[in-house]
Amino acid sequence: MRARHRTSGARFCLALRGLARHDDAMTNRIALILGLIIVTLIAYDLIVDDGRVLLFLARKMFVFLDWIAFWR
Repeated sequence: MRARHRTSGARFCLALRGLARHDDAMTNRIALILGLIIVTLIAYDLIVDDGRVLLFLARKMFVFLDWIAFWR
């Protein structure tokens, strides 16, 4: 039988598999820390910069979704 060639995506997935085992990729502690970081950054933006970064990201997300819809 002829061996199938692996695409670059498959090689990337194999490389990631070595970095994190499936059973401990995301723990509750990591999720909580990431959530707190995100909430802190949002609160900081709202307090210091009146939410300009959030508005910028929302606009960019809208443009991205519009671009994705085009390719659908």
